[in-house]
Amino acid sequence: MGFESLWLYREIELLVDTSGPMTLTLLTELPWQKMQLRYSVPFDTASSTERVPVKIRLPGDVKGKLTQLRIDGPNQARLYGVRVFAKPLGIESAWRWYVIPVVETPEGYAAAPLPILPTPEGWSAMKLPLIETPLEASWLDLPVDAIE
Repeated sequence: MGFESLWLYREIELLVDTSGPMTLTLLTELPWQKMQLRYSVPFDTASSTERVPVKIRLPGDVKGKLTQLRIDGPNQARLYGVRVFAKPLGIESAWRWYVIPVVETPEGYAAAPLPILPTPEGWSAMKLPLIETPLEASWLDLPVDAIE
């Protein structure tokens, strides 16, 4: 999800069904910076037999333009909905819930098997022959043609 201005985030609500513990990770991008981890929290809805709303309160300083939510973990999760409680910074505006679109996974989904061959029995680590850089080494400027 992304906005054209800087936003302050207060809460995330997931409508989710998990088979065990999972972790929600929130990354945001501030102007002139890379995407960075802003908040991470574990959650678990395995004790329920149906989809459950999970409300996650964020610290008061979570802000960003481009935002990424990620759910990771060793278990399965079915995500039915996501909402974010946020407001834009720099203009007079009230806090509001924003619905994040969730693409539905088809019922017949299954993990695709990767054609990875097993490691042979006699496998062992190999040392790479690395040559030391001589003391008289210097930088060399390479000609780079301008793209027109």
